[in-house]
Amino acid sequence: MNKFEVDEKYLEKEKALNDEIKTISKKYEQIKGKIVILTEGKTDTKHIRLAFEQLNLDPNFINKLEYYDFEGINTLGEDLGKLLTHLSKMPNENIIIGIFDRDKPVQPNDRGKEYKSLGHKVFRFNIPALSNTERNETDKICIEHYYSNHEIETATDYG
Repeated sequence: MNKFEVDEKYLEKEKALNDEIKTISKKYEQIKGKIVILTEGKTDTKHIRLAFEQLNLDPNFINKLEYYDFEGINTLGEDLGKLLTHLSKMPNENIIIGIFDRDKPVQPNDRGKEYKSLGHKVFRFNIPALSNTERNETDKICIEHYYSNHEIETATDYG
């Protein structure tokens, strides 16, 4: 090989490496800075996603939201709290929010805040208690109870 061929191969390798660095950087930028939403139940994620879509928020914010969807596997249920505790002990590039409904006793939030910071960008959020004609603040509710009784009634062959 002459010097020209060696230089040309070197430049080709350098370009390939630079292209690979750009690809990796783009992928990293796409996953960095996300807000990851974790919920207890299979359908909770769908309700949270729909709620955010109805708020007409900035599309840049909506694009930062990532939802962990259970899609046919077991739910986290009571293990969500344990998972958040483990995640809070390690550095995270993303904000992680665990959303809990009120069908079981809830852990208290931080001093009057609507959420509790667990550390390393990990937070837990209890859906607010309801007080209306169909629900009381002391009721144990799941996220579906944010709909009226009429909205959640479903007629089936069994009643």
